[in-house]
Amino acid sequence: MQTQVKTEAVGKVQSLSRGKKLVLMVFVIWAAQAIPKWTIAITADGETAAKIVGIFITPKYQQIMVNHSTGASSEISLDT
Repeated sequence: MQTQVKTEAVGKVQSLSRGKKLVLMVFVIWAAQAIPKWTIAITADGETAAKIVGIFITPKYQQIMVNHSTGASSEISLDT
């Protein structure tokens, strides 16, 4: 069963166009370099981890303070 899955995956990659293969390879190389770096950076120590996570995740209390100061509702609206 596992060899069948491998051959299917290889077949799908082989059927991709040259440009899509290139994009896939660039992504794989980027991921192979970036994932270990980010893992080390995030787990290095508590202070560094907090700074890094703070860039990507806004703490709930900051969202509440922004909504309170602007008078915006704290409800999420999906209407555009």
